[in-house]
Amino acid sequence: MTAQTRSETDKKDSTLEPAVPNKFSKKYEDKKKLQQLLDNAAVKFNSDPKEGLQYMYENGLMEEKVDDVVKFLKETVSLNKAQIGEYLGNEKPFAIKVMHQYIESLNFENLELDEAVRKLCSYFKLPGEGQKIDRIMQKFAERYCLQNENAFRQADDAYILAYSIIMLNVNLHNPNVKSRMTKEQFVKNTMLAITDTSLSTRIELTYDRIAANEIVLNDSNNKSISCANDSFSNTFSFLNGIYNQHYYQPGHDYLQQRKKIITTIQDEVTNVNSSVKHIKNRKDNMFYEPQPDDAEALQPMFSICWLASLATFSTLLEDSQASVFLNQLQSLATGHSKDVLSMKALSEQLVTLCLNGYRYGIKLASHLSMDVEAESYVNSLAGFTLLGTEKLMDQRNIEAIKTLIEIAKFNNMCTYTYILNL
Repeated sequence: MTAQTRSETDKKDSTLEPAVPNKFSKKYEDKKKLQQLLDNAAVKFNSDPKEGLQYMYENGLMEEKVDDVVKFLKETVSLNKAQIGEYLGNEKPFAIKVMHQYIESLNFENLELDEAVRKLCSYFKLPGEGQKIDRIMQKFAERYCLQNENAFRQADDAYILAYSIIMLNVNLHNPNVKSRMTKEQFVKNTMLAITDTSLSTRIELTYDRIAANEIVLNDSNNKSISCANDSFSNTFSFLNGIYNQHYYQPGHDYLQQRKKIITTIQDEVTNVNSSVKHIKNRKDNMFYEPQPDDAEALQPMFSICWLASLATFSTLLEDSQASVFLNQLQSLATGHSKDVLSMKALSEQLVTLCLNGYRYGIKLASHLSMDVEAESYVNSLAGFTLLGTEKLMDQRNIEAIKTLIEIAKFNNMCTYTYILNL
């Protein structure tokens, strides 16, 4: 075979070789598939716990082991709490083992019994069937007494009182119950069922706490998730404004959301110095450089952070004298240079950083074909030019105009149309 023939053969073979997938994109795709499987499992579990667990086994997400199931039930936040309770109350031997280990993983040390019941009910909703509740409360009483050895003389007393607490909670707080139990009735009925006569005072205090603060037995999410939902609602209101108006005018929801984001950022910025001190060399602070075929993976990432970034840039441009950020910049400058910059110089530096943020945000959104996000950045930046208004401009506004024209020139967007309209 001649050298030319070999060369042609090698060239032909190389064209037939499959392209090596980008490691970053493959890792992202694998993670996305895994998350989709977990989401599917959660949906199936919320419909039928048995089907959800079987789906997990069949897809290799976990083995049919007690430890794995307990971890799944405790760490998967999208699971319905009522269905968790139904499964834990199941009479099947494997489910009973799961329930035992689940409760043994909880810490009730140094809690009053009603506080421990409240904590238990924060993890799952007690099932409606009496036998299922009975199995769970027996194991709960055993766990409580092991962690609080001096609380009760007998575990049976803890079990009876815990059951009484559940019934009292329903009696006092369920709107369908017409006749409310009095403290005297609760103490009397409970004392007839337990063996330790010294518990009357504790039972009275238990009644007071339950009467004052209901133990939530439904399957609603906790307070932190509700707060997160409120935050998402504000975000969606902001996005609605963008979609419904050709040029978004900042409204109450946007400003409120922006303030929340900035408050969080200010808290985080205070840790910049300590983070910088731990960086020993450039390699410790290296970032992965995205490749062209990473666009599919980068788009959902940018969709998460663009709004927070825009809120940060716009707020700091609006108040370039923001003391918390200037102080941090000054500290960083002091740590890396002998020359300490004046507050004016730091303010100018902060404006430059924000305008660069706008440049990169618009450029990235354009390359990822995210038109709504790109237009949002452009509209926000245009607002700082003060073009079309009678307000007095300063250097910050002039720099914003320069940046806007520069973006229009190099990003081939509709920015020129907007400038001409102004």
